[in-house]
Amino acid sequence: MGRYDVEFTKLGRSMARFESELIDLRVDMGKVKLEVGHLRAEMGEFRSEMVDRLDAILKRIDELEGRTHDIADHVQELRSEGLRQYNEVINAVQDSHRNRMSLSSLEDRVAELERLVGLRPPPAA
Repeated sequence: MGRYDVEFTKLGRSMARFESELIDLRVDMGKVKLEVGHLRAEMGEFRSEMVDRLDAILKRIDELEGRTHDIADHVQELRSEGLRQYNEVINAVQDSHRNRMSLSSLEDRVAELERLVGLRPPPAA
């Protein structure tokens, strides 16, 4: 009987240790659940913050896109204005050249008339 008592005592101690470890495990599981809950809360805050930041970035991109279109339109207007002014300058240069040619032709005619009338001596050859 003594042997059985010793074995039952050992078994009782083992059972007490097992129950203690089971309680510790439950406590640890409770801590893990709290930590997981805390982690979930932090992740929720992080997600919310990231969504807010992303929304702000997308809003800024939309604003920049609108400004880019405005600037592109302005550049196109400036390009058109530049081409118009370039064409005006080319036309002015061509008109000036035509006027110079006409003036030269008129000077030649006046010189020929003066020579014919006798007011000028003939040009030296």
